[in-house]
Amino acid sequence: MDYIITPEQLDKITKPFFDKEFKDAKWGEHTSPRDRNDTWYGFINQDDVLLVGHPSFNVDNYYTNGHHFENMWHYFSVNPRQFSQSIGRYIKKKYGCEFEQIY
Repeated sequence: MDYIITPEQLDKITKPFFDKEFKDAKWGEHTSPRDRNDTWYGFINQDDVLLVGHPSFNVDNYYTNGHHFENMWHYFSVNPRQFSQSIGRYIKKKYGCEFEQIY
């Protein structure tokens, strides 16, 4: 049996998880340790992990950190797109930021 969950229901159950993940997160600049020319801007947590951001050359598209959030959507029984959109709604509500696209 497949369950259908509304965005509002998803946001309610993911909020405690995102509260923990984004605790003390700040907007900032993040440079890849592998490539000093790869600069991103976004929300960085207390462990210096870029959680959500955009590359310096493209401010229209935001990306969730695939390594950090890898397969987390399975815990909430949603697909990656729904999970990323939920992160976007969380950030909009908590920080007032809106995204054209979040992947």
